[in-house]
Amino acid sequence: MRITTSIENPFSTLKFERKIIKNKKDKFFEILLYLFCFFPFVKWIKMLYFGNDTQPYAMVLAFFIIVFYIGEEMNVGRKEKGLILLSFLMGGLALMSIPEKGIGGVMSPFATYLSLAIIPLATFWLCKRCKGVNESLVKTFIWIWFLAGTIQMTVDKNFGMTILARATTNSERGVVSLGTEPSAYGYMCLFMLLLALDFKRFSKAYVLLLLIQIIAMAGSSVTMIYLAVYVVGIAINDILQHKKFAVFRVLALVGGGFGALYIVYIKNMLPTRMQELAGYLITGNWMMIWKDASIQQRISAIEDAVASFVNFYGIPQGFTGSRVMSGVGILLIECGGLAFVYLGVIGKIIWDAYPKEIRFVMVFGFMITMISAIPFSSPMVCFYIGYCLYKGWMRKNGDRVNKIENTLDL
Repeated sequence: MRITTSIENPFSTLKFERKIIKNKKDKFFEILLYLFCFFPFVKWIKMLYFGNDTQPYAMVLAFFIIVFYIGEEMNVGRKEKGLILLSFLMGGLALMSIPEKGIGGVMSPFATYLSLAIIPLATFWLCKRCKGVNESLVKTFIWIWFLAGTIQMTVDKNFGMTILARATTNSERGVVSLGTEPSAYGYMCLFMLLLALDFKRFSKAYVLLLLIQIIAMAGSSVTMIYLAVYVVGIAINDILQHKKFAVFRVLALVGGGFGALYIVYIKNMLPTRMQELAGYLITGNWMMIWKDASIQQRISAIEDAVASFVNFYGIPQGFTGSRVMSGVGILLIECGGLAFVYLGVIGKIIWDAYPKEIRFVMVFGFMITMISAIPFSSPMVCFYIGYCLYKGWMRKNGDRVNKIENTLDL
């Protein structure tokens, strides 16, 4: 028998239903994994602080989740197997570099590729066991990020920074909320926005809340560029597929976007740096945007990575220890030609998660976003990949799963 409960949404007068998870182990793992993935920069255990910006709690927890559930969830699909095999291959190569780099020198790349395998798999398994994403929990976390950012904007810019691994900003940039810098705040909001698009209730309201955080609070120019990639991609996709009123929607989208940007610009509602970039957009001086220091760093990073890839003829260069401000760029340098296999597997996972009308845009937008200084090992990125695994699985098996559940309800 299905048992449901009505849970009050503290931000609305409506209620929504969610199946009660009677298995305490499922509930315990779900809450912890969400906490560690949605707040990856928080030093949850002060005595176990790790020097990196992103703390490894999600990776460690995901390992235990797999250990606990492997007997019950042995049926692993081809995409999951591909991700696991590639990640353990690169992780093994990292361990083989210990004589040259030392243990400290290989732990970071080892954790990177291990995370890329086990966090998506753990997320996928929990989504299957808990019948989807815990929407109420994600909504709560979105509000926590928003409230922390609001307090930093209006009361104390250093609010909450003592619990973070690192926090860097200045008077010209936006706030960090619970990230390490405005760009980290921006990309966390971007991936939460991708989840919010699938909310069953108040999806548009939460998308708007996250857009406010990206534009007016984080003020991350790079995140704005990648957000624009998704928006433009969706607009072009609608036109190419000859959808009704596509041109009208595109014009409304562009006009509304510029209108909103103009209002917040003249009202001085943006961080100083975003004020400058918004001015370039409004006045038509678009080429000046590419001279932004943050954007230039990302462009230079991918250019250097591609040049290094070509110079080594696509041969994996191993774990050099150099800092590359590009997720895709790191793969090209460390994995060589295997990087395209990695990107292909991840692209297929995202492709299968969405209907054919939008899947190209979602894959393209994700890959362009990962050109930025976002590591593939980021718990939020890995969570999103795991969520897409679940969505793809449900698109393939949803009818069969629903029939089984309906039978159990009788």
